Amino acid sequence: MKISYHKIGAVIYGIWGLIHVAGGAMLLADATSDTPTKALVSIGSAFPESEIPAVTHPASAGVLAFHSFNLLWMGLVVAIVAFTMNWKNSKPEFWLNTAIIGFADIGLIVFMLAPGIVKFEEGIIGPVLWPLGMFFLLLGLRKKKLAQNA
Repeated sequence: MKISYHKIGAVIYGIWGLIHVAGGAMLLADATSDTPTKALVSIGSAFPESEIPAVTHPASAGVLAFHSFNLLWMGLVVAIVAFTMNWKNSKPEFWLNTAIIGFADIGLIVFMLAPGIVKFEEGIIGPVLWPLGMFFLLLGLRKKKLAQNA
C-alpha cells in the first residue's frame, strides 16, 4: 500500500483551515450583530460570561469584526491551498501554508492561551494540527525529493 504522506498533511492543514473559516464566520456574525458582546464572550471563553464587558462602542465591535474576518480569510486561504497545492505536494505552498498557520497559532498561543483568555481545551486544536500537518507534508516533500534523486 502506497502512503501519500503529503495528502495526509494536506487534509490536516485543510481541517485547520475549515475550523478557522467556521469559527471566523460565527464570530463575524456575532460581531456585526446587534449583540457584538457575544463574539467577545466566545473569544474570552476562559472567563465567566458575567465578567465579560459589554461591547457598546463601535470601535470595539469593529475590532472584533476585523479579528473575525482575519480568522475567516486565513482559514479560507489555508483550506484552498491545502486541498489544491499541498495535495499535489508543492514545496512553495507548503511554506505559504506553514507560515500562515504558524504565525496565526503563535499569536494564539502567546496572546490568548498562555494568559488564559481562551480555555486550553478549546484553543489547542489549531496548535496541535499545525505541527502534525507540517510533519506529514515534510515527509511527503522528502519522499518526493528522494524519488527525484533516484
